[in-house]
Amino acid sequence: MRIGKPTAIFLSVIFFIELLLLFFLLLFFWEGLGDFLIEYRFIFQIVLWVGGAYLSKKFYNYIYNDVKIKEGRHAVAVYSSTSDKGRKVVVGLVTLVFIVFIVYASIMIFSSNNIDTDNEVSINHFNNQNISFNYSNNWSIESNNSTDIVLVDSYGRYIYISIDKTDGYTLDMLYNLYRSSWEEDENISIINSSNIKINNIPAIVSYLNISYNETVNMSEEMLNIVSFLNIKPNETKHTNSYKIIMTKEDKYYLISYYYTGDAINEKEFKIFINSFKV
Repeated sequence: MRIGKPTAIFLSVIFFIELLLLFFLLLFFWEGLGDFLIEYRFIFQIVLWVGGAYLSKKFYNYIYNDVKIKEGRHAVAVYSSTSDKGRKVVVGLVTLVFIVFIVYASIMIFSSNNIDTDNEVSINHFNNQNISFNYSNNWSIESNNSTDIVLVDSYGRYIYISIDKTDGYTLDMLYNLYRSSWEEDENISIINSSNIKINNIPAIVSYLNISYNETVNMSEEMLNIVSFLNIKPNETKHTNSYKIIMTKEDKYYLISYYYTGDAINEKEFKIFINSFKV
């Protein structure tokens, strides 16, 4: 089995990546190893990269058939078939592990992003004499009282309905008060605002982007890995929100729809907002 130089280089890079993955698996499952490595993190980082590079070079020399040697004044390419069987097994194992990893990673990415918004959904109806609306069976009512109603779904999206007295404020005045508070918050960006009607009642909808720092929730094993790599276990996240303000008689209603990233479900939100009545 002859392996060309580009293929040998590619397989050597794959081999190096697999060595790193093997190390992280040991760090993940070997109890007590993480604390020891973190204590001497700098030394083990050097050992990891240098050792991985050395083993990858040895792997490259093993699988690359056209090894040039000096014979007199000329370099000649030699090829030995005696190690073909072992070479085939090693290359096959490295390739198989790489394929398994790619398939597994693809399944995980696809599963995490596969939020199906096109399936038919069953509709539930809510009515507490003051407010009524329809909502998908993917949502559940978490709170229901005279001042707020909260709906959540399994993807972390939620709708918050706040009810309060207008105290003489008009719709525009209430909107300006909320807009001022949003503008004062450096973590909130107002993308746009517009006038709409909900069941023939005037309302103002605003689209906001909200940033916040969050410590990533992870297991102790994963925390050991990110600490070993000098990665901080917190990050800035962004939540998107639709804010709808509307008034009727002496009450005003603030509807807030929160979702992360691109996880908006327009179909289910339209089911809710098009049926909303006060």
